[in-house]
Amino acid sequence: MVLSGDFKGNRPIVVVIRGAYADAEMFAPLQTILLEARVLFGEIPGNRCPLLSEQSVEAYRVAYSEALSRLDGPVIVCGLSLGGVIALGLTCSTFAILAIDPPMRPAESVVLQKVMRTAFKKSEDEVDRKFLEEIFLSDNEYMPPASRLLCPTVVLAGDHVGTIPSVLSDGTFEELGRLPMVTTERVPGVGHSVWIGGSARIVEVLRKLSTIEHNQKRPAGTSA
Repeated sequence: MVLSGDFKGNRPIVVVIRGAYADAEMFAPLQTILLEARVLFGEIPGNRCPLLSEQSVEAYRVAYSEALSRLDGPVIVCGLSLGGVIALGLTCSTFAILAIDPPMRPAESVVLQKVMRTAFKKSEDEVDRKFLEEIFLSDNEYMPPASRLLCPTVVLAGDHVGTIPSVLSDGTFEELGRLPMVTTERVPGVGHSVWIGGSARIVEVLRKLSTIEHNQKRPAGTSA
Protein backbone atom coordinates (compact mmCIF):
# COMPACT_ATOMS: atom_id res chain seq x y z
CA MET A 1 0.00 0.00 0.00
CA VAL A 2 1.12 3.55 -0.74
CA LEU A 3 0.79 6.12 2.04
CA SER A 4 1.33 9.85 1.54
CA GLY A 5 1.61 12.73 3.97
CA ASP A 6 3.74 13.93 6.87
CA PHE A 7 6.18 11.22 8.02
CA LYS A 8 8.48 13.58 9.99
CA GLY A 9 8.78 13.85 13.75
CA ASN A 10 7.73 11.63 16.65
CA ARG A 11 4.09 12.63 17.05
CA PRO A 12 1.38 9.98 16.94
CA ILE A 13 0.38 8.95 13.42
CA VAL A 14 -3.15 9.26 12.05
CA VAL A 15 -3.67 7.20 8.90
CA VAL A 16 -6.79 8.20 6.95
CA ILE A 17 -8.04 5.44 4.64
CA ARG A 18 -10.36 7.09 2.15
CA GLY A 19 -13.39 5.30 0.72
CA ALA A 20 -14.15 4.01 -2.76
CA TYR A 21 -13.78 6.61 -5.55
CA ALA A 22 -12.76 9.24 -2.99
CA ASP A 23 -11.51 12.57 -4.27
CA ALA A 24 -7.77 13.19 -3.83
CA GLU A 25 -8.51 16.20 -1.61
CA MET A 26 -10.98 14.44 0.66
CA PHE A 27 -10.09 15.40 4.24
CA ALA A 28 -6.72 16.84 3.13
CA PRO A 29 -7.16 19.91 5.43
CA LEU A 30 -6.78 17.54 8.39
CA GLN A 31 -3.01 17.93 8.01
CA THR A 32 -3.22 21.62 8.93
CA ILE A 33 -5.84 21.12 11.66
CA LEU A 34 -4.57 18.11 13.60
CA LEU A 35 -1.10 19.46 14.29
CA GLU A 36 -0.57 17.13 17.24
CA ALA A 37 -0.31 14.19 14.85
CA ARG A 38 1.40 13.15 11.63
CA VAL A 39 -1.42 12.70 9.14
CA LEU A 40 -1.00 10.14 6.35
CA PHE A 41 -3.46 9.20 3.62
CA GLY A 42 -4.20 5.86 1.99
CA GLU A 43 -6.57 4.82 -0.78
CA ILE A 44 -8.64 1.83 -1.79
CA PRO A 45 -6.44 -0.25 -4.16
CA GLY A 46 -7.05 0.86 -7.73
CA ASN A 47 -7.97 4.43 -6.74
CA ARG A 48 -4.75 6.40 -7.39
CA CYS A 49 -2.71 3.42 -6.13
CA PRO A 50 -1.84 -0.02 -7.54
CA LEU A 51 -4.42 -2.78 -7.71
CA LEU A 52 -3.96 -5.91 -5.64
CA SER A 53 -4.05 -9.34 -7.24
CA GLU A 54 -7.19 -10.04 -5.22
CA GLN A 55 -10.18 -7.71 -4.98
CA SER A 56 -11.64 -8.35 -1.53
CA VAL A 57 -12.03 -6.56 1.77
CA GLU A 58 -9.88 -9.17 3.52
CA ALA A 59 -7.07 -8.67 0.98
CA TYR A 60 -7.24 -4.90 1.59
CA ARG A 61 -7.13 -5.48 5.36
CA VAL A 62 -4.05 -7.68 5.07
CA ALA A 63 -2.25 -5.22 2.75
CA TYR A 64 -2.95 -2.25 5.03
CA SER A 65 -1.95 -4.26 8.11
CA GLU A 66 1.44 -4.97 6.53
CA ALA A 67 1.94 -1.31 5.59
CA LEU A 68 0.91 0.07 8.99
CA SER A 69 3.10 -2.38 10.87
CA ARG A 70 6.14 -0.67 9.32
CA LEU A 71 5.32 2.79 10.70
CA ASP A 72 7.45 4.15 13.53
CA GLY A 73 4.96 5.33 16.12
CA PRO A 74 1.53 4.88 17.70
CA VAL A 75 -0.96 4.56 14.83
CA ILE A 76 -4.55 5.79 14.93
CA VAL A 77 -6.51 4.64 11.89
CA CYS A 78 -9.39 6.74 10.55
CA GLY A 79 -11.38 4.95 7.88
CA LEU A 80 -14.01 6.70 5.76
CA SER A 81 -16.83 4.48 4.46
CA LEU A 82 -15.14 1.43 2.86
CA GLY A 83 -11.94 2.63 4.53
CA GLY A 84 -13.75 2.18 7.83
CA VAL A 85 -14.62 -1.40 6.92
CA ILE A 86 -10.92 -2.02 6.33
CA ALA A 87 -9.92 -0.29 9.57
CA LEU A 88 -12.24 -2.43 11.68
CA GLY A 89 -10.65 -5.65 10.47
CA LEU A 90 -6.94 -4.84 10.55
CA THR A 91 -4.69 -7.61 11.82
CA CYS A 92 -1.84 -5.34 12.95
CA SER A 93 -1.54 -3.60 16.29
CA THR A 94 -3.09 -0.12 16.25
CA PHE A 95 -3.40 2.40 19.04
CA ALA A 96 -6.98 3.41 18.21
CA ILE A 97 -9.52 3.20 15.38
CA LEU A 98 -12.16 5.60 14.10
CA ALA A 99 -14.51 4.10 11.51
CA ILE A 100 -16.85 6.55 9.81
CA ASP A 101 -20.17 5.19 8.52
CA PRO A 102 -18.66 1.90 7.33
CA PRO A 103 -20.91 -0.26 5.09
CA MET A 104 -20.46 -3.44 7.11
CA ARG A 105 -23.40 -5.06 5.31
CA PRO A 106 -23.72 -3.25 1.95
CA ALA A 107 -26.88 -5.13 0.99
CA GLU A 108 -28.73 -3.46 3.90
CA SER A 109 -28.55 -0.02 2.26
CA VAL A 110 -31.08 0.30 -0.56
CA VAL A 111 -29.68 3.67 -1.64
CA LEU A 112 -26.07 2.44 -1.64
CA GLN A 113 -27.12 -0.55 -3.73
CA LYS A 114 -28.84 1.74 -6.22
CA VAL A 115 -25.80 4.02 -6.51
CA MET A 116 -23.38 1.13 -7.00
CA ARG A 117 -25.62 -0.69 -9.49
CA THR A 118 -25.83 2.50 -11.55
CA ALA A 119 -22.03 2.82 -11.46
CA PHE A 120 -21.72 -0.84 -12.48
CA LYS A 121 -23.99 -0.37 -15.49
CA LYS A 122 -22.16 2.77 -16.63
CA SER A 123 -18.63 1.40 -16.20
CA GLU A 124 -16.86 -0.08 -19.22
CA ASP A 125 -13.83 -1.08 -17.15
CA GLU A 126 -13.88 -4.78 -16.34
CA VAL A 127 -11.66 -4.36 -13.26
CA ASP A 128 -13.94 -1.64 -11.92
CA ARG A 129 -17.03 -3.74 -12.55
CA LYS A 130 -15.44 -6.68 -10.73
CA PHE A 131 -14.62 -4.39 -7.79
CA LEU A 132 -18.21 -3.14 -7.55
CA GLU A 133 -19.65 -6.62 -7.92
CA GLU A 134 -17.39 -8.20 -5.30
CA ILE A 135 -17.32 -5.44 -2.68
CA PHE A 136 -20.73 -3.77 -2.85
CA LEU A 137 -23.14 -5.84 -4.97
CA SER A 138 -22.68 -9.19 -3.27
CA ASP A 139 -24.15 -10.53 -0.05
CA ASN A 140 -20.80 -10.22 1.71
CA GLU A 141 -20.74 -9.11 5.32
CA TYR A 142 -17.71 -7.40 6.82
CA MET A 143 -18.41 -7.45 10.54
CA PRO A 144 -15.03 -7.64 12.30
CA PRO A 145 -14.08 -10.55 14.55
CA ALA A 146 -14.04 -9.30 18.14
CA SER A 147 -10.54 -10.82 18.44
CA ARG A 148 -9.20 -8.12 16.09
CA LEU A 149 -10.59 -5.17 18.02
CA LEU A 150 -8.05 -4.85 20.81
CA CYS A 151 -7.79 -1.06 21.02
CA PRO A 152 -10.16 1.85 21.69
CA THR A 153 -12.50 1.95 18.70
CA VAL A 154 -15.09 4.55 17.75
CA VAL A 155 -17.74 4.02 15.08
CA LEU A 156 -19.10 7.40 14.01
CA ALA A 157 -22.18 7.09 11.80
CA GLY A 158 -24.56 9.51 10.17
CA ASP A 159 -28.30 9.24 10.52
CA HIS A 160 -30.99 8.22 8.06
CA VAL A 161 -31.32 11.52 6.19
CA GLY A 162 -30.02 13.06 2.97
CA THR A 163 -29.51 11.86 -0.57
CA ILE A 164 -27.45 8.94 0.73
CA PRO A 165 -28.50 8.12 4.30
CA SER A 166 -26.25 6.26 6.72
CA VAL A 167 -25.34 2.84 5.34
CA LEU A 168 -25.46 1.36 8.84
CA SER A 169 -28.86 -0.03 9.81
CA ASP A 170 -29.87 0.46 13.43
CA GLY A 171 -29.42 -3.27 14.01
CA THR A 172 -25.86 -3.36 12.66
CA PHE A 173 -25.02 -0.13 14.49
CA GLU A 174 -26.19 -1.65 17.77
CA GLU A 175 -24.33 -4.89 17.04
CA LEU A 176 -21.10 -2.96 16.55
CA GLY A 177 -21.71 -1.19 19.85
CA ARG A 178 -21.83 -4.52 21.67
CA LEU A 179 -18.32 -5.46 20.56
CA PRO A 180 -15.56 -5.10 23.19
CA MET A 181 -13.62 -1.83 22.99
CA VAL A 182 -16.19 -0.22 20.62
CA THR A 183 -18.04 3.05 21.23
CA THR A 184 -20.73 4.10 18.76
CA GLU A 185 -22.22 7.50 18.00
CA ARG A 186 -24.57 8.87 15.37
CA VAL A 187 -24.01 12.44 14.14
CA PRO A 188 -27.41 14.10 13.72
CA GLY A 189 -28.39 15.92 10.55
CA VAL A 190 -25.92 14.19 8.22
CA GLY A 191 -26.27 11.05 6.13
CA HIS A 192 -23.51 8.79 4.90
CA SER A 193 -21.02 11.59 4.20
CA VAL A 194 -20.21 12.30 7.84
CA TRP A 195 -16.81 13.68 6.79
CA ILE A 196 -18.63 16.63 5.21
CA GLY A 197 -21.42 17.58 7.60
CA GLY A 198 -19.77 16.14 10.69
CA SER A 199 -16.13 17.03 10.08
CA ALA A 200 -15.85 19.02 13.31
CA ARG A 201 -16.94 15.99 15.33
CA ILE A 202 -14.45 13.77 13.49
CA VAL A 203 -11.63 16.15 14.38
CA GLU A 204 -12.74 16.18 18.03
CA VAL A 205 -12.67 12.38 18.20
CA LEU A 206 -9.31 12.11 16.45
CA ARG A 207 -7.85 14.76 18.73
CA LYS A 208 -9.03 12.83 21.77
CA LEU A 209 -7.67 9.54 20.43
CA SER A 210 -4.31 11.06 19.48
CA THR A 211 -3.75 12.59 22.91
CA ILE A 212 -4.52 9.48 24.99
CA GLU A 213 -1.59 8.76 27.28
CA HIS A 214 0.53 6.28 25.35
CA ASN A 215 1.83 4.59 28.47
CA GLN A 216 -1.63 3.58 29.63
CA LYS A 217 -2.36 -0.10 30.11
CA ARG A 218 -3.10 -1.61 26.72
CA PRO A 219 -5.47 -4.51 26.04
CA ALA A 220 -3.93 -7.97 26.07
CA GLY A 221 -2.40 -9.00 22.77
CA THR A 222 -1.30 -5.54 21.66
CA SER A 223 2.06 -3.81 21.75
CA ALA A 224 3.14 -0.23 22.18
